[in-house]
Amino acid sequence: RHKKVLNLGGLFFLLEPILVREIMTKNPTTIAGSATAQEAAKVMLANRFGALPVTKAGRLVGIVTETDLLRHFAAGKAK
Repeated sequence: RHKKVLNLGGLFFLLEPILVREIMTKNPTTIAGSATAQEAAKVMLANRFGALPVTKAGRLVGIVTETDLLRHFAAGKAK
């Protein structure tokens, strides 16, 4: 379905809210909680992701973000 748009001098404004389910990524790439920080970083870099859902037995248990990885590596915790 199309959203109603208002055109004001070449600027377009949505007149209706966009729901998250309309723009979310369905079936996202995930990583297991048992993966290393390096493995997560490789997946995120290869796919240009800013965040990666973490799963255990097919269930969402968290999310790892660029900031999480930067904090980890900056603290010298990388092995």
